Amino acid sequence: MDVAENDPEADWEPYYLTAEYQEKDNVYASFRDNKYVVVRKGYEHPEIVMKIISVLFDYSRFEDEENADEINSYFALNVDPTARPLVINVDYNEAIYNVTKDIRRVMSGKQKASNLSALEKSYYDACMKYLSGKNVTVEDWAAYKSRISAVGVLVDGHYSSVRRTYLVDSDGEIPNMLASLEKNAFIQMIMGEQPMDYFDTFVEEWYDQGGRELTEKIREENS
Repeated sequence: MDVAENDPEADWEPYYLTAEYQEKDNVYASFRDNKYVVVRKGYEHPEIVMKIISVLFDYSRFEDEENADEINSYFALNVDPTARPLVINVDYNEAIYNVTKDIRRVMSGKQKASNLSALEKSYYDACMKYLSGKNVTVEDWAAYKSRISAVGVLVDGHYSSVRRTYLVDSDGEIPNMLASLEKNAFIQMIMGEQPMDYFDTFVEEWYDQGGRELTEKIREENS
């Protein structure tokens, strides 16, 4: 946005690199979870992190009708995450991809704007303002370029993300028993039902109930 603001003639266009042009050495996979919120040991209310995330990404979008427009419009401004209460996005899978698909359906007349979610409507309004060419801000430009231009290329290319498989013998899944143990332990620690040092107990139980064998299998498959 700084470039667009300083040089209105500057432009950015994304291009889809199809399989026929890809070379193995030029393609890489990255982890989806690339940001973390860390709470110091002994903090009195670690559960506040999850409550803030729930307010930002669930309550404010789908339940709080009084303030939803203001909050979703704020998100549509492409505000730097450092200006939010937590520097992290915790959204549903393929959220940006689906938002763009719905906005483009409205723009093509296949769907009514009234059917858009509050967040989608905020991005839609910014994109339409950009296309109108009247009183366009760099935020409008960024909304259009990031959603319609960039993600639109992925939609047109029928893009699907590459999923890395670690556990060949178990179809890439952690056994239900271990997954349930992990989920319950983390929830209890986050909500303060167990102290943070309960993690050491959880690790021992996880290994004893099959985690040790699972870990060795992953190491063998990736060695």
